[in-house]
Amino acid sequence: MDIKLVSENEIDNALDLILRVFMEFEAPDYSGEGVDSFVNDIIKNDDFRRGCLTGQFKMYGAFDGKKIVAVMTMRKTSHIMLAFVNRDYQRQGIGKRLFEYICNDIRSNNDDIYEITVNSSPYGEKFYTSLRFIRISEEQEKHGIKYIPMVYKLKAFNRCKDYMNNIDLGDRTEETVRIYFEKAQKPAIKTVLPQKATTVEEAIADYHKSLLPTANSFGKTILVNGEYIGDIWCYCINSSETPNAMLSYCIFDENYWNKGIATGTTLLFLEEIKNKFNLKSIGAFTYSDNLASIKVLEKSGFDFVESFEEDGRESKYFQKCL
Repeated sequence: MDIKLVSENEIDNALDLILRVFMEFEAPDYSGEGVDSFVNDIIKNDDFRRGCLTGQFKMYGAFDGKKIVAVMTMRKTSHIMLAFVNRDYQRQGIGKRLFEYICNDIRSNNDDIYEITVNSSPYGEKFYTSLRFIRISEEQEKHGIKYIPMVYKLKAFNRCKDYMNNIDLGDRTEETVRIYFEKAQKPAIKTVLPQKATTVEEAIADYHKSLLPTANSFGKTILVNGEYIGDIWCYCINSSETPNAMLSYCIFDENYWNKGIATGTTLLFLEEIKNKFNLKSIGAFTYSDNLASIKVLEKSGFDFVESFEEDGRESKYFQKCL
């Protein structure tokens, strides 16, 4: 069995396979609107076809000789858009081999991706569960398409691994608040991260408020090999609202930028607050020109929701199901 990226002269056969398997196994769970949405968004969508050919989407195929027997397509490197296996080749481990091939490709070429997400069809949930994906939300429906958000924790063996093994989340203190306030005054930080407190006294007062039983915010320090390099926090915690909280973070030590630490820290923090506050969703804002922050959010499994302008500057809003 040969696994590789689908080429231009193979894409028609890949789409035929996708449609055939979809209609037989998944369409029965969908309404007419859902079937039409899938066909129009994938099979008849020239932008999708073009994206597969230009690399915007990566379509991987498993081949028995020259015959394509399975397809898995990725968006933004770490989100599975679709996965289909020819009926005659199902239950032979081909889907698993295709997925493992993609995991290895991600590990080899990306430094800070730690999870793979998928919106599984009801029919496909058993397959993803066998790969150790876990549900992160109940079944949902959009435009007639039923899906179950799921996530797979990818064990990295790239250059970020060394840092991941040494990242710790510590408790904030008055001393760390003082250090953070001073470090966060750097122009490179202030241009991308609005500061609520204008003085260190205000920052310390806000810290003490966060310790009260009625507080709706919670934060931790970021430590790498015991060295304090930044903070991560959530605010507007409210289980009756969607999202249940908002996320923000700052690594003030420039020596630790662009090493995957922000993504690793975000994943650790989300796991902690999910359990501590029983959160189901979380949101995050960032300026549209803050490409590094956008990359962190995307690689942490956040989905882009909308752009908006405030005070003459464009921002983006992202959200993630936990």
